[in-house]
Amino acid sequence: MKSKIIVVGSTNTDMIINVPILPAPGQTVVGSDFKILPGGKGANQAVAAVRLGADVTFISSLGCDSFGDESMSRLSSEGIDTQYIVRKPDVHSGTAMIFVDASGENVIAVSPGANGLLTPNDVISAKNAFTEKALVILQLEIPMETVLATAKMAKQMGHTVVLNPAPMSSDGLPDELLQYVNILTPNKGELMQIAPDADNVDVAVHLILTKGPSAVVVTMGKDGAKAFDSSGSVHVKAIEVMAIDTVGAGDCFTAALGVSIADGASLEDALLFGVTASGLSTLVCGAQEGMPTLINVESRISR
Repeated sequence: MKSKIIVVGSTNTDMIINVPILPAPGQTVVGSDFKILPGGKGANQAVAAVRLGADVTFISSLGCDSFGDESMSRLSSEGIDTQYIVRKPDVHSGTAMIFVDASGENVIAVSPGANGLLTPNDVISAKNAFTEKALVILQLEIPMETVLATAKMAKQMGHTVVLNPAPMSSDGLPDELLQYVNILTPNKGELMQIAPDADNVDVAVHLILTKGPSAVVVTMGKDGAKAFDSSGSVHVKAIEVMAIDTVGAGDCFTAALGVSIADGASLEDALLFGVTASGLSTLVCGAQEGMPTLINVESRISR
């Protein structure tokens, strides 16, 4: 039986330009390829989870425009349950402009559009999606009040809540939200923003674990990821790949970690699954285009 994953979050249309170097302020860089591809942290995670074998329901907000129509079509074609995606009139669907350099590194600017209008009531209206035992994945490209309301409802209904705290606001995260989160998946920079009084990773993780989460998983790019819980910590190195595009790699990691946890894996095994999936996702240009399948990931792990 497939594990149930509910993703609540953003949907974007990504406009990507490949450049030799990332532009500095005031600098114009002549790029080469230009692509329009599906993106958004929530949609990325939903696509990653369904390709990794989960039964996925996605709750999001789109404008009544051509980008919204295309997003609905693409998500449905992946096998994602889209019945709880709301359409908002008189606003554009979320968009992102992405520059990707020759090494696969990127800079991103996002215009939230309809993502900024996903309300707590929209999620409450989708309460039927939460009747089965599920793992719920959240990020921060939708309003904080909606993230908080979803996490609270999901935790009270007995679901496991995974929060990828990105993009991180300069205000950090409210402590109230942390009490409803089971697993937090920040990168190192986000971790230190959540615990600004800490002077190193270990102290930051300890402070966060006292506020509610049962585990903190810190992603470290080429250095893999490290998970912390009450029993200690475990580090899994990144797989060796020739990265083409790192856009969406963090989303892939969180989704893969969540799917593995929902399938009953240990934190260490879930970490390996997440790191492997994330590495494989960098081999193809485009956040959703590169999301690997379950067979891809299992084949790489079994080498």
